[in-house]
Amino acid sequence: MGAATSARSLPVGVSSFERLVSGDYCYVDKTLLVRDVLEDGAEVVLFCRPRRFGKTLNLDMLRHFFEMPAEGADAGDLFAGMLVSSCGEEVLRHQGKYPVVWLTFKDVKYPTWEGAQQELARLVAKECRRHRYLEESEACDPEDRKAFLRMLSGDDHLVGEALEVLTRMLAAHHGVPCVLLVDEYDTPVNEALHYGYYDEAVRFMRVFLSGGLKDNPALFHGYLTGILRVAKEGIFSGLNNLKVDTVLDSRFAQYFGFTREEARTMCEDCGVPDKYTELCSWYDGYRFGDREMFNPWSVINYFSNDCKPRAYWVSTSSNSVIADVLGHATPGVVRDLTALMEGGSVTAYVHLDAVYPRFYDDVDSAYSLLLMSGYLTVEGDQLDDAGELWSLRLPNRELALVYRREIMSGLGAAMPSPRAKEFGKALVLGDAEALQASLEGLLLESASYFDTASEAFYHGLVLGLVATVDGRYRVESNREAGEGRFDIAMEPADAAANFPGIIIELKAVPKANASEDQLDAQCQAAVDQIRSRQYFSDMKSHGVRDVLAYGVAFGGKRAKVQVEKL
Repeated sequence: MGAATSARSLPVGVSSFERLVSGDYCYVDKTLLVRDVLEDGAEVVLFCRPRRFGKTLNLDMLRHFFEMPAEGADAGDLFAGMLVSSCGEEVLRHQGKYPVVWLTFKDVKYPTWEGAQQELARLVAKECRRHRYLEESEACDPEDRKAFLRMLSGDDHLVGEALEVLTRMLAAHHGVPCVLLVDEYDTPVNEALHYGYYDEAVRFMRVFLSGGLKDNPALFHGYLTGILRVAKEGIFSGLNNLKVDTVLDSRFAQYFGFTREEARTMCEDCGVPDKYTELCSWYDGYRFGDREMFNPWSVINYFSNDCKPRAYWVSTSSNSVIADVLGHATPGVVRDLTALMEGGSVTAYVHLDAVYPRFYDDVDSAYSLLLMSGYLTVEGDQLDDAGELWSLRLPNRELALVYRREIMSGLGAAMPSPRAKEFGKALVLGDAEALQASLEGLLLESASYFDTASEAFYHGLVLGLVATVDGRYRVESNREAGEGRFDIAMEPADAAANFPGIIIELKAVPKANASEDQLDAQCQAAVDQIRSRQYFSDMKSHGVRDVLAYGVAFGGKRAKVQVEKL
């Protein structure tokens, strides 16, 4: 690890390698990635990791290691004193020896294919400007120089050929092959699936990436990053030189996130060695290959915010695909999601070759998406000889909060919007009749969801709906309070705001034709349980004056609600 002392700034949101090592920032040294990718020998490597796990920073570090210094630029060695500087001639002979093509697709987020294509052309033009000397290079083919000028102008008709042309020209001009770096290659595909132009985006990306990566004599090595591994038949068709490194692989696991040793050293260097246990419970728990890893974004924010544990990873990027997939969730998926919220695990077949439209049809693909996106991690070794069946769980306390706010709210968002709004309004106002009508209306409108529902499923349903009014409340599920464990508790985020506290206890009558009397009895039992076990005691001690106790009973597609003020 590089120096990470309290006297140096913490690099919150900094993904520039040069800025990190040249400025007064602490840097956890991941430069041995250079040695390992060279020793591995794969011509093209795709690194798949969740968002905010250091993919962009690592790719930028590779760029600075391999890239020839620009003519007249300061050739100062950013790697002096870094771990890679001690790796010997076999590694160091590659430093500063190659032209580099560097593209990042992180901002290619457009509702139309036309807009996305124009943005891609703009990014290509920007990279061409870094290599503007090529327009006058006598070593380059005249036709390539004409194409280069058009790409330089932002002509989106040639963008599909850009990598092939640009790498060929760079290799011809410099007399050595290129290094090609593409960051967040899958962002355009994510957005395309969400906005309905998936086929156009995949066709383009197949041509675009193959031009630079497939059978390209001008290529030394190519490195790509992304969250998802799009199936070979989707984008990487025929690309036999591609190695994919995912959260299930060990080869490069230690370079994405912080290891336990690195996290412990950060605690010591920042003068808070006693915070290591708290740091583990909140941000450790990801298993990449054979390594336990910490979320680096959250760890850095934790230290930067006086060691206050919070869900720093919440909403750090768009999750449109996840929301879309959850909109197709079956009752079984919702039961499993609820079990995960309660600290359990699920068993699923993990498919790392992601064919995006299949996410909607295949239950296991939904879990694969959550695993690759960082919302789940594997527990133990694979459960079958093929290495496809895994036990999955939430990694840590942060993800329990993130999960509720992003995953369970995705389920709430999948519900009809008017019903969700009716539910939230009735819940805060203590209107049991309106709340019951909202729930029953939802059950009737979405009959296929609830044919075989259980209490765990209804719990997930209500959690999803509660998430739609989450902004004013801190929501907890299945936590100890008073003399037992409540189902759902909503404590006002600001006790002085005069919002009521809310406790919800759920019951399910195990038959669809439950009588009115049975549902009433279960509602009363739920309210009595809240009162007798004093689930409201913590809220009262925090200054919440009024608490609404809701007893909610379900039977098939019917709901009954009772409320009392405590």
